[in-house]
Amino acid sequence: MATTLVSLEEYLSTTYHPDCEWVDGELRERSVGEADHSRLQYRIVLQLGPQESRGGFVGFTEQRVRIRANRYRIPDVCVMRLPWDWEQVITTPPLLIIEILSRTDEPADLLEKLSDYQEFGVPHIWIADPVRRRVFISESGILRPASDLRRRIADPAIEIDFAELFGNLRNA
Repeated sequence: MATTLVSLEEYLSTTYHPDCEWVDGELRERSVGEADHSRLQYRIVLQLGPQESRGGFVGFTEQRVRIRANRYRIPDVCVMRLPWDWEQVITTPPLLIIEILSRTDEPADLLEKLSDYQEFGVPHIWIADPVRRRVFISESGILRPASDLRRRIADPAIEIDFAELFGNLRNA
């Protein structure tokens, strides 16, 4: 994957299609465009919507997150606990980040991204694989398969039933 060097100012003032991450001055393309990835992201948001309306959190898709001065990541889905001071680029750790795997994802790149999220202080990181229909949890530097495809956070109450999402992934 080719990288391009750009300044932070140029990165923040430019719209990329699809949006790119910015790591140590380099633009990094994100794996996007596959139907399984896109559909799962959409269905996750559909499950989160009614839960968000009950209060306690606000969700985003493909939102720029400043991990530190030289790293801006763009998770597939992220959730901010309320109250939260609205900002165009998130600068405080989200409560939850969900990354959706694509066939072109490089394992080393994914592990680097997960490490960034953990160092930033994100307490819940879930990785969904729509092809193998599995979910992984990233905690304390360890990536492990989820024993239950129904993932939950107690406060605020958030629940994603990945078994249901995977089962209906290709249904209209």
